[in-house]
Amino acid sequence: MMSGLYLTSHRRAKHTIAYMDINSKVCEKTTNNISILLDKFVQFWNEKNLDCFADLFTENAEFTDIVGQVAIGKNEIKEQHKFPFSVTMKKATLKLNGIYARALSDTLVIVTAKWQTEQNLMPDGSKAPNREGVIQIIANRTQEEGYKIVLVHNTDLSRTYEQMPASKGKFHTVPE
Repeated sequence: MMSGLYLTSHRRAKHTIAYMDINSKVCEKTTNNISILLDKFVQFWNEKNLDCFADLFTENAEFTDIVGQVAIGKNEIKEQHKFPFSVTMKKATLKLNGIYARALSDTLVIVTAKWQTEQNLMPDGSKAPNREGVIQIIANRTQEEGYKIVLVHNTDLSRTYEQMPASKGKFHTVPE
């Protein structure tokens, strides 16, 4: 088992954190594969590349966003991210740290990480404060020995966008 493993990031320089610190309770091969998945998650998020971002998910994946909307399936996840990628997060950069990974089964790994974003915007285009939160990702091993995301729960601890209206029922909302 690996603990406090440092893995070199393979992202392009403008997106890279020199080293990704992962406290991993899974084998080195799985840790490397999860690192690659997280690397791509951050890279495509920072590039605002909806197609590549959506391809990280299984067909029936679920994504609960920071305002409690649940998108089911990679197409809804892609749709769910259109607004933030084109308006509130269009200039923002995402960083992950405090990453912890452990196995849920032979094929499932849960990842918990802290995240930060900088250069956020309000819907009217004005500057928003830097944000931070916690994200949990459950990834499933594919036949190709890589991983795809099956579930994401994302929490914004800064609560910057808490008062924003949900997208008019477009996505499933978490019951109160």
